[in-house]
Formats: sequence, C-alpha cells, structure tokens
Amino acid sequence: MIKPPEELVDAFFSWLKKDQHRLMEDFYKDTIKQEHLSGLKKPDFVDFFVQFAADGGKIQSGGFRTKNRFRKEITEKYREFRKLVLEPFEPKFDHISWLTRASNIKYFGKGICTIYLNRVDKNRYSVVNNKTRDALDLLDVKLPTLLGKSHEIVNDAQGQLIKWYPQFENFYRADAFNHFLIGVDEGKALAKKLLKKDLASTSNDSDKESDIYWIFQANPKNYDLQKSIRENRNRTWLINQHRDEIHKDQKGFLWLSGKNGGIVATGLLLSEPGMMEQDEAGKKYILDEDKFSGKRLRAIVQIDKVLKNPISKEILSNNPVLEDLLILKVPRFTNYLINKEQYLAIIKLVEKSEIEIDYGGDTDQKTGSPPSIAEPEKRLYTIDEALEDLFTEKDRFLEILNVFRAKKNVILQGPPGVGKTFFSKRLAKSLIGFDAPGKIEMVQFHQSYSYEDFIQGFRPSGTGFMLKNGVFYQFCKKASKDPSNKYIFIIDEINRGNLSKVFGELMMLIEHDKRGPQWGLSLTYADENDEKFYVPDNLYLMGLMNTADRSLAMVDYALRRRFSFVDLEPGFGTNVFRDFLVRKGVDPNLVEKIRKRMDIVNNKISTDTVNLGHGFCIGHSFFCSLPQGEKIDDSWYRQVVKTEIAPLLREYWFDDLSQAESLINQVLLVD
Repeated sequence: MIKPPEELVDAFFSWLKKDQHRLMEDFYKDTIKQEHLSGLKKPDFVDFFVQFAADGGKIQSGGFRTKNRFRKEITEKYREFRKLVLEPFEPKFDHISWLTRASNIKYFGKGICTIYLNRVDKNRYSVVNNKTRDALDLLDVKLPTLLGKSHEIVNDAQGQLIKWYPQFENFYRADAFNHFLIGVDEGKALAKKLLKKDLASTSNDSDKESDIYWIFQANPKNYDLQKSIRENRNRTWLINQHRDEIHKDQKGFLWLSGKNGGIVATGLLLSEPGMMEQDEAGKKYILDEDKFSGKRLRAIVQIDKVLKNPISKEILSNNPVLEDLLILKVPRFTNYLINKEQYLAIIKLVEKSEIEIDYGGDTDQKTGSPPSIAEPEKRLYTIDEALEDLFTEKDRFLEILNVFRAKKNVILQGPPGVGKTFFSKRLAKSLIGFDAPGKIEMVQFHQSYSYEDFIQGFRPSGTGFMLKNGVFYQFCKKASKDPSNKYIFIIDEINRGNLSKVFGELMMLIEHDKRGPQWGLSLTYADENDEKFYVPDNLYLMGLMNTADRSLAMVDYALRRRFSFVDLEPGFGTNVFRDFLVRKGVDPNLVEKIRKRMDIVNNKISTDTVNLGHGFCIGHSFFCSLPQGEKIDDSWYRQVVKTEIAPLLREYWFDDLSQAESLINQVLLVD
C-alpha cells in the first residue's frame, strides 16, 4: 500500500471541515444502538431500515429505486433480518460469517451492509463499496470479489492509514477520504498529481457496467439446460439477485449445477430485467413447472458458444484468479456477479476448450442481423377475468370501476382480510383494459414517509447532496409521455402517512378537474427555471385503507374530498367464497361451518358500536391462503382461528377479554 502524501491528507481534512460528511459522522449515534433497535416493534423496525437503506446510511447514494422491494423482502424475512442486524452488538460477533449471511437478504448489498457495520462501530468496521475499490486501487491495494476477504483487506489498509495519520481516528473518516480521492474534483486532481495516477472513470457508488459480468446457473433437476442451449439460442432467465446491476449487452457464462456441472456456454444479455412469462420455446425444457410458472422477473440471454464439456468446478478452484468465485462457495443462486479479471480468466479457459456449437458473435444465425426482442403483445383483460375468485358481485365491481374512471381518485377501505390489495390490482387492470405491469406502480406509506420520498427532495450522493425525484414524480413523468394509455398509482396503507406533509402542493393537482400542464405548479425544491409540475390526465390514484387500525390517523379532510371512498366487505356470504374453498378441496360442510360462525362473529363486532363497529369486521382472506400438500380439514380451520382470528379478537376487546374469549371458545372453537 502506498502511503498518501501529507499534502493530500492535509487537503482532505481542510475539505472535510466544510463538507456534509463531517456533519453526518455521528448521525446514527443514538439510533443504531442495541437498546434502541431491540425496542422497536415490527412496523417501526422495518421503517427504520428501509429509510436507512434509502438514505445510503448517509454515506453513499441511497437505494430509492429498490426501497419498496427491500421493504417487502425484510417484511417477509423479518425474523431472519431482525436477528441479523442485532448480531453485531453481541460479544463474540463474527463479521466475516455475518457478511456472507447478509447476502441472503436482497437489496442489503455489500455497500449498505458494510455501512451498517460501520454505523454500529466506526472504530472496528470499514465500508466496502465501489468507491472503496477505486480509491484503494490508487494506493495499490487490490480487492478480491468475495466480500468477506475484501472487508478484511480494507480493514487492514485503512487501519494502516490511521496508524500513519492518527487524525483519521476511525473508519468513517477513512471512507470519507476514499470519497475525496475519487468523487471530489480537488481530491482527484491532487491524487493525479501526487500519486502519478489517474482514475479514468469513477463509480460514484454505482457499479461500472463495463466491468460487470455474470454467471447464470441452472439446476438440472428443474431445467434441461444442456438440451436447451443446443436447440435454441435465446431464452428467458429468472433474475433473483442483483436486479439493479443487470443490464442489456453485459456478457457472461451459463453454469450447470451438480456434481458434474460447471460452465457450459458463453452468453450475452439481450434485455434489461423485466416482468415476463417464460418464453414459449423454453417451456419444453422445464422439468419443474412450479419453479418457472407465472410472470416473474427475467432477462433474455443469448448463447454464443456451447462447450462440448463443462469447465469443471475443480478447474476453476485451482485457478488463483477464480478460486474466490462466489458460486464455488455458495452454489444456490440463479445469477452471480463476477469482475473483469475473473471474466477474462474464464475466457482463457473457454479458448482452450472444445467448442461444440458456435452461434457466431452477436448476430442471429438465421438472419445475420442483431436479434430483436419484440414488445410483448397487449393481452386484453376482461371483467370476467377480474371477477375470478374475487368475492364481489359483477354489478358492484362495475359500479366501483365507473366511480374510479370518473373521479380518478378512489380509496378502497375495509377491515383486515377483505383483500384490498388483491382487489386493487384487478381494478387497476380492468381500468387499463389489458395486462400491463409497467403501467401500475404501488408504494406503501408509513409514519416516516415524506414529501422527499414521494415527490422531490435532497438526498446524499457521491459528491454531497443532490436533488432527486420521488416515486410519484417519476411515475407522473412516465404517464405524461404516454397519454394514450391509463396509468394507475396505488398507495397501500394510505392513512399511515402524514398526508398533508407527503402530498404538499399536490393536494390541489390530484383533483380530477385540475389535471394537465395548464394547472402546473412550482415544486418546493424547484429552481425558478424548472418546468412547472403537473399530474397528467391519464394518471389514476388509488389508496388502500385499513379501517380497523386504531393507531392510524384519520384521513385529512382536505384530501378526503378529493377521493371517492369505496367499502370492501367480508365475502363469507358469497357463492364465490363457497365455490372457491370447495374447488380447493375443502369439505362443503366445513365451508358452511366457517360461513355461519364468521357471520356470528362479524355480527357481534358490527353491533358493538361503542368499541368497534362495521369497520372492524373480519375478512374472508384469512381462510383463502390454503396450505399446499396438506390436508385441509377441521384441524386446519382451528389452527387459523387460534393463530390469526383469536389474537385479533383479543386485540379488539383488549379492555374486555371475556367478550373475545366467549366468541373464540363458544362460537369459533366449539365442537
């Protein structure tokens, strides 16, 4: 490692005194503490880490594009994630093992998970991201791909920096020095002058696409890859990791898992990842339909060369450049990132291998021209399709659809379990008229959700703070460029947010008769030369509201008059509910028992107008998520009551538990 000259270090500390980095050093000192985090309940815990990731830990660019997907991921894996992020406070914490396990949480990537460790203890843990890699490269420190080893090397290198210059004090300031070297003009110029090196292109916390390559893995128990690559050049590929790092025109390899597996082909990405069905030509190679069914996140991969024999794991493990490949250590993912050095090392092995099929460059073998990916045809979406397994009568559904079409803003409200989210997707597609996932956007409000998240605000970036557009702003711009189609924006848990604060000046612009550029306004953070913002006429807004959550604020009256409110009711009494359960294998007698007993419970809730009322009734969806491969009988019914319905009733009558226990034991669980 090269010792940075004193002139460079002195310039850094002069810059640091005036930069936002200095102010952010102790930003989380009162919140990223064991006593604080362990005391948070699930909603607040999830909110905290979603905001932490969105802000990039106040160190790097935030994950705004993935924040909703990250929220879903850590909500579904809540126990695993909670245990993971509390581990660093334990006395015998193993951070190398922890970094490996952190990769199981999507969107909690190397940058944000190491930033979290740094925020736990800035004196013990360094930050590892592309900024780190580029900056240390200037100091002749090379980092491997495997995160655990990278972290050890960065700790050692920055530890040496602190020994040389004690004023750095901790790894947070060492990371700020990295930023100074590659992200600040003054630092870059001095580094070039004093270190005699020039960073040709910097990452600014984003991966350099030219240096990203891939390995895509297939399990022979699920998909016949060997036959597929010999019969068809192009196929769709499931994307389960690194969603935001995968881009069209990147190169890579196809890997067959198993004892005799390894690299079997070279390939090229022909598309950005998107929601799409399995390609028709590829369906005949599927051996386990459940693994590939439905519209999933996929990219289109083109095969260039097919190897006669795989490049085995043993060959790769014995190559010093390739021995740290993650697929050799953790062989369970569908796609893996590799760096340029590793890619070139594998290419050398490919060149020494016998090629069975060479499709030839980046052109289609039959036409001789670059292959084109056709836009998926619009599939019409009918009302009958929308009503399938939807426990609402057709006339009522059409009435709601007409209200939504006329008002442009609607709130679906109802108690837990009436299927508000399920209903909203059906309603949105019915309004559009065809199945178009790109024209529907969904977010979830929470207590920390702000105007800056929704519309526009300043966020940390590679060079300090910059103005970034929020999710609703971006969706409005997208809709305005496609005026011939309808766009639907869905807000789940709309009454969880501070609505006046989140919507700001949009309170007027969302009115159905104040759409279009003629009603445009200057936004809070806009410059005087910026175009005025407006909500396009083809954008429709839908909110979802839980009427039984006593912790939530009432909807702002100014906002209330701008929406039509639609009540969704429990569907126990409908024929669709009965037919749905019977079709799923539930005994008709058990179905009738569920219907009758839940009617008694909901009637009791509705008539208690002092404490509860109609908005607290229990919905049908508690009985609609049926276990796969298990017998659906009375024991299943009793389990649902004991683990889902009973706790809810006890919460309803928390000040009169005898009421709840009477319904549980004398109505729901009576033999």
